Amino acid sequence: MARRSFTLPVVALLVAVLLVGCGDSKVDTSNCRAVAPTAPGRTELTVTAKNLSFDVECVKVKPGTVVVKFVNEDKEVAHNFHVVDEGSTKLTRGPDEQTLTLKLTEKGTYDFKCDPHPNMKGAIVVA
Repeated sequence: MARRSFTLPVVALLVAVLLVGCGDSKVDTSNCRAVAPTAPGRTELTVTAKNLSFDVECVKVKPGTVVVKFVNEDKEVAHNFHVVDEGSTKLTRGPDEQTLTLKLTEKGTYDFKCDPHPNMKGAIVVA
């Protein structure tokens, strides 16, 4: 009986630690890669999915049209580039390339992710 009473709190603690570790933590935006506009009001950038991760976690752009060339280099693994509440590429297996055009005119942080892989996330900071 004593063993059961000890095991239950330990299991509960482990579950709590795992849930915190799996939480949807925000991306660190303190050291974003600045991407200069390619034309007035237009910024073009490339984001690559490879080895189940994005090659960039945070980019900083000027307000306006942002054109993202999304490259999936993971052979036979499906990825997408989804900017929350703004738009998404299709979920396709690699190798593949797609383009996503966004109108990001409001300053702020726009989170992006790969829908089937929660560890693949990042942010576009419009400043």
